Amino acid sequence: MCGHRDLSPDLNRNGEVEPEEWIKACPCFDVQAEFGTPSTT
Repeated sequence: MCGHRDLSPDLNRNGEVEPEEWIKACPCFDVQAEFGTPSTT
């Protein structure tokens, strides 16, 4: 699962999409805390 912020472009091309580069801040909550860790099966 990924949110809008995970698909934002790396505008300064430093290899990391930083908060000031996010198109949107979604998700606005901690996904792992809400839904748990990913299954390995």
